Amino acid sequence: MNKLIVQRPGFRLIVPLFAGALIYSVLLMMLNNLAALNDSFFTIELYSCIMITFLVFEANLHLYDRLLPPGSLSFSSMIISLFLGILISVLTAWAGLWIYFKLVMGYRFVLAFVTEFRLFAFLFGSTGALYGLFYISHYLLMRKNNDLFEREETLTQVLEEELNIYQSEMNPSLLFDSLESALTLLETNPDDAEYLLDELAMVYRYILTTKDDKSVPLARELEVCEHFLYLINSRYRKLIRLDSDRAPKETEVVPGAILNTLERIIYETIITEVRPLIIQMEADDDYLIISHKENQRLRHNHTTGIPEQFENAYSILTERPVMKIKAFGECFYKLPLLNVQKVVTG
Repeated sequence: MNKLIVQRPGFRLIVPLFAGALIYSVLLMMLNNLAALNDSFFTIELYSCIMITFLVFEANLHLYDRLLPPGSLSFSSMIISLFLGILISVLTAWAGLWIYFKLVMGYRFVLAFVTEFRLFAFLFGSTGALYGLFYISHYLLMRKNNDLFEREETLTQVLEEELNIYQSEMNPSLLFDSLESALTLLETNPDDAEYLLDELAMVYRYILTTKDDKSVPLARELEVCEHFLYLINSRYRKLIRLDSDRAPKETEVVPGAILNTLERIIYETIITEVRPLIIQMEADDDYLIISHKENQRLRHNHTTGIPEQFENAYSILTERPVMKIKAFGECFYKLPLLNVQKVVTG
């Protein structure tokens, strides 16, 4: 836990000056001797009162530092700490007053100053109570903030783990479909089969090499998308096309974000020669918009919304959400574009 305000040197040195001066003023007021302020405020009485206040604060600080546990704080421990704080404040004030009368003023009998001792007990007992309440309230606030910070750190770690899982996830359907296409081509065109396997290797090499990255340039992601679409088009007879001419190549995205989106679009869309799949890509208001004409399958392997894992991957890097919108017979995926300077590279 970080230091409380009352534990910091500035508070411990400066606050007793003002508190001691205030207590001295209240003491004169209660003794009907407020006129003494006009004579000379900077007197030995004032300095003594400030010194006693400093000792009371220090005594309370050491008391609460030792009594309050670093873990849970029960109501009974707070009450006991407050009671002991008031008691130690009164005893410290009395000891300081006795030293003042005995050593500074040179009085042989200090028992005659019963009124002053009672006033000191009241004033410094109240001061000790206020100090204790301030210490405990700040202690509880600090502990609550630390708990929230720890929960936030834990949540961030969980999200980062999900991001790593998402980025390193390799689609088995793509692998098996590509291998089936390669096996088919081996009988008719071995060169095309070899090229197909090279394209497959390019996609999987990209997935593996970027699994620890938080972001990649959009141009690099689009380059891999071309290899991906070559693999897919080997089964769809080149009926899928990506138009990315209006995409801002200088920005960044989460690795695999566009690959995941393209795969999602392909596997939930009916693709025929009459209605080929043309995917448009452009930027608008810090978003990368991926759109296509809607021709949804009756059954597909994906849910219709944005996957939670996909949203969590982006939530680590930006507050802007991932969105999917359907309107006027078209489907739009909106992926936040990442500012290169703001992305944490880990």
